[in-house]
Amino acid sequence: IIVSLILVQVQRLSGKQKRERESTQEREKEQERAPERAREREQERASESARGRERVREGGRARERERAGARVRECERARECASKRERELLEREREWERKLEKVSKSESE
Repeated sequence: IIVSLILVQVQRLSGKQKRERESTQEREKEQERAPERAREREQERASESARGRERVREGGRARERERAGARVRECERARECASKRERELLEREREWERKLEKVSKSESE
């Protein structure tokens, strides 16, 4: 009985030592991978930062395209207004020419 109890204790100790050894090996592996993981995190941060800058640039381009479009629309409206004003002026000129012709005819009679 005593021998079996001693054997059980020895097995428990050896199991505990084995678990400790495995956890120590696991920690060592993690420490070995730490610089690589740090590099990966840094690369991820850098690429995320680059993506952020690109989104900002794209947003700026989109705003610039919108401004350019607004300027084009404004020019088109101004051109339309100028054309309308020009048509109105031509129509007035024709009216005055007709009136002048009437007056000239009436004076000649």
